[in-house]
Amino acid sequence: MKDPLPIERDLSRGRHEANPNRAPGFKHTENPQKSSQRLTVMHRTNSDVLAALDAQMQALLAKINRPHPDFTLAREPRDDGTPYVEVADDTLIWNRREQGTLLEHLHATPDEVLFLAMSRFTLHYAQQAEMQARDARGYSRWRWMDAHTRLMAHLNPAWGARLEERYSHELTVNPLHANEMGAALVPLDLRDFGID
Repeated sequence: MKDPLPIERDLSRGRHEANPNRAPGFKHTENPQKSSQRLTVMHRTNSDVLAALDAQMQALLAKINRPHPDFTLAREPRDDGTPYVEVADDTLIWNRREQGTLLEHLHATPDEVLFLAMSRFTLHYAQQAEMQARDARGYSRWRWMDAHTRLMAHLNPAWGARLEERYSHELTVNPLHANEMGAALVPLDLRDFGID
C-alpha cells in the first residue's frame, strides 16, 4: 500500500559534522585520535536516538493498521514543508522548511516528536476517511476532528486528550456552520484502523 504522505527515506546518519573545538561536552585536545573517537561516540548516540524514534513510529503506524516497516523520519530539509528531525547538543529539534522559510523550529522531547509526526499522519487519514464517507448529509469539520482525536487516543490516551482540548477550543472560537450539523451527528467508522 502506497503511503499518501511524502516520506523521507534518507537512512544516512551524520548530518552534523561536529567540530571538537566547538561541540559542547568536548574539550580540545592535541590528540586527534582521541577527539575522533569521542566524536564517533556522539555520532552513534545521535543515530541511535533517531533509529529508536523510527522504530517507535513503525510500531505506531502498525497499531492503526498502516504498517510501514521501512519508515524513517526525515533527517534533512526538503524545502517542501515536510518535517525533519535533527539532533543537536543531545536535543531533538523538529523543523519544517518550505521555499527557504523555516516554518517550525521546536526543541522537542521524543514523545513530542512522535506526537507531532503521528498527528500529521492521522490527520491525513481522518480527513481522507471523512471524504470517502461523505454522503447526502454533506461535510462537517467535526467528523474528521472526532476521527483524528480517536485515532490519536488509540495510540496514546494523552495525545487524544490533547487533541480533544485543541478541537474543543477551535469549535468554540469557530462553531460549526448550520450546514455542518447534520453530518456532525455521525462519527466515522474507524474499524479499518483497528478502532471499534
